[in-house]
Amino acid sequence: MLASGDMFHVKLVESFSRFGDKKRALKIAYGVEQSISRYLLPIVLINAALGFVGGLGLWLIGMPHPAVGGWVAC
Repeated sequence: MLASGDMFHVKLVESFSRFGDKKRALKIAYGVEQSISRYLLPIVLINAALGFVGGLGLWLIGMPHPAVGGWVAC
């Protein structure tokens, strides 16, 4: 749904005949997209922090290529 862009909305609107149904379906779709976005942002931040801390830990103990280890930890 997030990757399809406007095509999802166009197909959704085309699937209903009444204007009120189209409006309601779009409102629901926008709400779902907003909820997914609010969920994904903290997940991305947590994973980035995990990679940073992992890479920092590997650097502190003297491992070679700590950035690669941090990237893999993400």
